[in-house]
Amino acid sequence: AQGCGPPPATPPVAEKGGPCRDDALAAFVGKPVSAELGAEMLKASGARTLRWGGPGMAMTMDYRQDRLTVA
Repeated sequence: AQGCGPPPATPPVAEKGGPCRDDALAAFVGKPVSAELGAEMLKASGARTLRWGGPGMAMTMDYRQDRLTVA
């Protein structure tokens, strides 16, 4: 799972909206994907949007402070 942001070497970009927090997301690791799980993760992270990524799926590397990326 990628979590809320870029690798630590990438500086954060300021945006409007709530910043995503990944401190409460460890409890979701290994759980089966579902709409309900996504809603719980959004609530726990404080993110505005959720982006799912499957194995080997190409994704843009753009950083959004209000988006939770789950891979």
